[in-house]
Amino acid sequence: MRNFWHMQMHQGVLHSGIEEKILKEKKMIGMGHWEEDIDQQSNFEKVMQEGDIVAIKSGGQIIALVEVTGPYKYADEVGDLDWFNRRRKVKILDWYKPEYNFYIAPRGTLTRCNSNGDAASTKSILKWYNQIQTGKMKSEAIELLKYKKQIILQGPPGTGKTFLAKDLAEEILFGKVSENKQEQTSKLEKSGKFKLVQFHPSYTYDDFVRGIQADPESGTFTAVNKVFGEYCERALKNYVQSKPDLARSLEIDRQEWVDEKINEFADFITDQLAADIEHPLTEKAKIVEVNERGFRYQGNWSNSSIVPFKDLKTMYLANNVLRQDVKFQDGLNRSAFYHATYYFYLLEKFREFLNQNNFVFEERDRVEKDPETYILIIDEINRANLPSVLGELIYALEYRDKPIESMYSLSNSGNSLIIPSNLLIIGTMNTADRSVGHIDYAIRRRFAFVDILPTIDPIKNKLAKDMFQKVSSLFVSNHTEVISSQATPKRADTLMADFRPEEVWIGHSYFLTSRDSEEGDNEIKTKMKYEVLPLLKEYVKDGILRSNEDKLDDPVQMVLKELSGL
Repeated sequence: MRNFWHMQMHQGVLHSGIEEKILKEKKMIGMGHWEEDIDQQSNFEKVMQEGDIVAIKSGGQIIALVEVTGPYKYADEVGDLDWFNRRRKVKILDWYKPEYNFYIAPRGTLTRCNSNGDAASTKSILKWYNQIQTGKMKSEAIELLKYKKQIILQGPPGTGKTFLAKDLAEEILFGKVSENKQEQTSKLEKSGKFKLVQFHPSYTYDDFVRGIQADPESGTFTAVNKVFGEYCERALKNYVQSKPDLARSLEIDRQEWVDEKINEFADFITDQLAADIEHPLTEKAKIVEVNERGFRYQGNWSNSSIVPFKDLKTMYLANNVLRQDVKFQDGLNRSAFYHATYYFYLLEKFREFLNQNNFVFEERDRVEKDPETYILIIDEINRANLPSVLGELIYALEYRDKPIESMYSLSNSGNSLIIPSNLLIIGTMNTADRSVGHIDYAIRRRFAFVDILPTIDPIKNKLAKDMFQKVSSLFVSNHTEVISSQATPKRADTLMADFRPEEVWIGHSYFLTSRDSEEGDNEIKTKMKYEVLPLLKEYVKDGILRSNEDKLDDPVQMVLKELSGL
């Protein structure tokens, strides 16, 4: 079991500043020898063990938090007689900063917190350590995400996986994390480099990647990008523009230029029609309207027809110079085959507009730069049938920046799909959700999994802390140690052997309240009765928790009874 201490280093001849220098240069802590307080010296020698956490002080000033990494030694054993008689090797976890505002009582040279330490000191040291561990976990998750490109934050319900995913996204995109979560969400969404989607059991490939979309006006069906396909294209555009040696960047510039000029052409036609200036395509047909889809034309027949913006773009980029070119051009609506004449003359009118205004595409100078990062959060990723939803993306996730073939072909890019290196994916997974299937090995190999466990640190309400400890005891035998020092959870006797504590242990968000005193207590009582109690009963029913209703001292029944009586 890990112990927590606070310690004042001194040797009689030391003065302020020397302790910090010793820590930096020698990575050691130590104390001298004196006749009084033999117990403290004995604790340093015999009780303190490797892995213990120690807050180091110089006088009343806190210096650093360290972890003991070496055994006890005397000075003459290491040949360094000008320093402490008693010493231990340590690893610096963090240097104290004034903004931390922690309190550690000036009580003795060496004090063990979890046995006879001051409560305020213990609270500060545990908070400091958990703060370091949380920061370390976030840093490791970010490094893992940048290396692997896709990770899944997994854990039981209520551990704040989605909140953490947003924190990681904000840290990567902006270099810091906002305290106000509403401001955070607004900042992420406005950045254009963040998207969150939630999976559910009926989610499909056609909802997520690409699908067929009906056009009610023309009666045609076209393949279109969906959430992931659109986001990939946005990230890919930025990626290739940052690499001037890639031929794709020139093509993207050209497509953007055509989009811009078609919009200007549409505005021009709209203004002309408003001024009663006609725009014939042939002797029998003329443009009658420009709407959000394209150019509507009509002749001496009953129904009007339309040339979509995307079809005009496709014809221009393909350099169609004959009506027959249009008739057999891939990627156009089916009606283009029968109405090729009108499609072709609209294309000619567009070219005339460009010539009259001296609009000529010019390749811009490009300087190589780092691509911007785009982040996609897939919440509840395991609630969908992943092999079905992801399809060929299972391959593309491993082979970034390489085109793979989609089952659908788009008019402007064919059936290829590329996941660029600058698109990072964070999934969240509730490990206690028994209603969904498991993630198969092919998908597990492509994602890195990060365990997210409950912690007591965010819980401020006294009643909530007490309830959290009691509920936690049903899942983890060493729950006090785990929630205070990130120790490995050990299964409680009440948890069935088929389940790991990390998978089903109820998280801290069920025990949070923003209210004080009596109002906060009432909110916690409501949460216990209507959120935690039903979940625990479901765990008993599903055989996750071992319970015997006939035993008066059954731990599960005792907790259930206490929660129902709040």
